Amino acid sequence: MNIYIIGHRGSGKSTAARLAGEHLGLEVVDLDEVLEAGEGQTCAEIIADGEPRFRRLEHEYLDKVRSEATGQPRIISLGGGFFPVPDDGVAIWLYRDGWQEVAEAARAQLNPDDDFADEVAWMVAEREPRWEAAAHLRLDVSRGRGPERTGRDLATMIGWLLELPESTLAGRTWVVPAGSEQLDRAVHDARVLGLAGVEVRSDLLDAAEAAALDVDVLASLRTPEPEWLEKLDHAAAIDIDISLIDEVLEAGTLDKLEPRPLLLSWHPPETAAERVDRLVYEATKLAEAHPDWASELVLKYAPVVDDYADLLEVLDADARIREAGHAVTCLPQGSAFAWCRPPLVLRNASNYLPVGLGPQRRTHTDNPVETPLDLQGWLPHLAGPEPTGFEGLLGDPVESSQGDVWHRRAARDEGRNTSYVKIPFGREASTEELELLLDSAAWLDVRGLSITSPLKRAILAPDVVENPEGLSAANTLRRIGPREWEATDTDEYGMQATLAAAEEQGMAPGTVAIIGRGGVSPAVLRALEESQWDLVHHASGREGWTDAAPDSVTMVVNATGDSDRTYANPPACEVWVDLHYTGVRAAPEGVGVHLNGDTFFDAQARAQRAYWYS
Repeated sequence: MNIYIIGHRGSGKSTAARLAGEHLGLEVVDLDEVLEAGEGQTCAEIIADGEPRFRRLEHEYLDKVRSEATGQPRIISLGGGFFPVPDDGVAIWLYRDGWQEVAEAARAQLNPDDDFADEVAWMVAEREPRWEAAAHLRLDVSRGRGPERTGRDLATMIGWLLELPESTLAGRTWVVPAGSEQLDRAVHDARVLGLAGVEVRSDLLDAAEAAALDVDVLASLRTPEPEWLEKLDHAAAIDIDISLIDEVLEAGTLDKLEPRPLLLSWHPPETAAERVDRLVYEATKLAEAHPDWASELVLKYAPVVDDYADLLEVLDADARIREAGHAVTCLPQGSAFAWCRPPLVLRNASNYLPVGLGPQRRTHTDNPVETPLDLQGWLPHLAGPEPTGFEGLLGDPVESSQGDVWHRRAARDEGRNTSYVKIPFGREASTEELELLLDSAAWLDVRGLSITSPLKRAILAPDVVENPEGLSAANTLRRIGPREWEATDTDEYGMQATLAAAEEQGMAPGTVAIIGRGGVSPAVLRALEESQWDLVHHASGREGWTDAAPDSVTMVVNATGDSDRTYANPPACEVWVDLHYTGVRAAPEGVGVHLNGDTFFDAQARAQRAYWYS
């Protein structure tokens, strides 16, 4: 496959692609460089002569590159205005915070007579929706992240993509189009990623359209039309909603088809024991009527889950079905519970992948619909050897966390075959619900949890977890018994590494002002107490900088995230530290050293893994 790197001018696509290619030993093609070499002019010079000619040349030179296929994957960096994205590979949208600043410096490359702010607005409005629709993955690059780190992150994504055709988990994952308009993309993705095939549903596609697909299909009967299945006698597998079993048996449909994997699906709107009983009953009835299909049966249980008490019922039901001797695919429904699917997929007979990027990564939708994990979420789990265990992130929000990639990569580098899930859980939930969540995580054999806001203090509620160190806030749990968890705090290691990084850049220890008194601040304070840095002010993130703040300090530590109050009249400083790595703003004017959260996260995450595995 070709790996296409797309994104704004100034995002660093060419550099990241080159570095990723060096990591992986893959050929890298920069389309702008190929075009300039062929025409003997710079892209800016060609655009100055007329943008239509430049766009035509882009396509001509890419066609030439594609015609020279080597039989090996290539990384191809496309220009910011190239459209449409070719459909013979996988597209990765590289989005760098602050790309506008680089794009403005390269102003001569595009429409120099227009106001730059208008041009940026046009690029966001016109180009980002195109990339969003075309991209399979999105790599977010934090402000302050160096090219080597970005290149390694891109190499990780590409390397895992190339592992998918050999993955047993990917081999039982079906792409699920939401309708005819997504069918071509679904077929393409199933082929290029080495997945099981495409699920086609009778309530979305007619039989002729589904039968014409040149790919393995899972034929899912969702309407009372048993003859629809007969027209898809080439299907690799069949899925029948149990409400339609009687119609199928009366029509003798299974007598007309050769046995193959057959999923009996049940999507009840609520969890209840009788729901499971009905699923087992219908399976028994079908096996008695068609004993030649009995060994092919899989029971797919996919109830709507409203809370963690419901989830525990679903997990217990999954165990009961397995004890009855049936193969099972258990799929709790609800975006808050999608994190359960990676641990369950190790046990499940089948898995499902929607088309395109999920709504948590979309920037152009006012009302995102709830969907299961997209390829971005599934890639760390599907690639490579099957994980033998899981850790996870608990908090809210968790969607933008890159911990699933970083922890999975680090664990593999360290020879540990574990994966990492992201669990959304906010401060509005009760202590009882938190305890049920931890019970669910234990049931799924999650062995460690990273705790983020707003739960670093709440996680230490009485009787929820063991707190042997007497902490006021914790960022890490490990399971020490069947349903017992112990807490520690590794954020201190992150702050120690951040202070060391500042000193490595020539900053002598001096005065420090912190803004933010949340769960991370106790660890920051401990690290400062053990260092030569002098804390002189600690501001509240809710109040912002007040008159009590000093006019200047050596270092400002932003422990609030992306908050306007943080940037309203802060003390002048030489070093600005952000304890986060997504949505990082530019540091205030006059700052000499700006550190994002990468150093902090890396150090505390290494300490977390040591704690989990000790």
